[in-house]
Amino acid sequence: MPVAKSQSKPRSAVSSRSRPIIGPNAKANLTLQRLRDKLRVQDDAIIKKVMTRMLIVQRIGQLKKAQGIEIFDAARETFNRAQSRKISKGRLPEAMVDELTDLLASWAKAIQKG
Repeated sequence: MPVAKSQSKPRSAVSSRSRPIIGPNAKANLTLQRLRDKLRVQDDAIIKKVMTRMLIVQRIGQLKKAQGIEIFDAARETFNRAQSRKISKGRLPEAMVDELTDLLASWAKAIQKG
């Protein structure tokens, strides 16, 4: 009686997230995971930058309070919005840039108010 060959399951590639990548889309899935990993690095960097920004905002609030300066500064917010649009060089929708800038300003005011 002949000995049967071992029938093992085909080995599949495993991504850094331990998700099996099999089938015809294996290369696309691997590329997707790499892009998601790169995106996570960028998201982490954004959060760290926002944390640093908020520490600076807190210090600015302390100085404003000590000097009797109002928290809200319309001219500064207008400048920041224009500067953010300039930095984006039209690569982001203007509405997105404005929304991000306004969100940062809103949180800054909340932190400065204490």
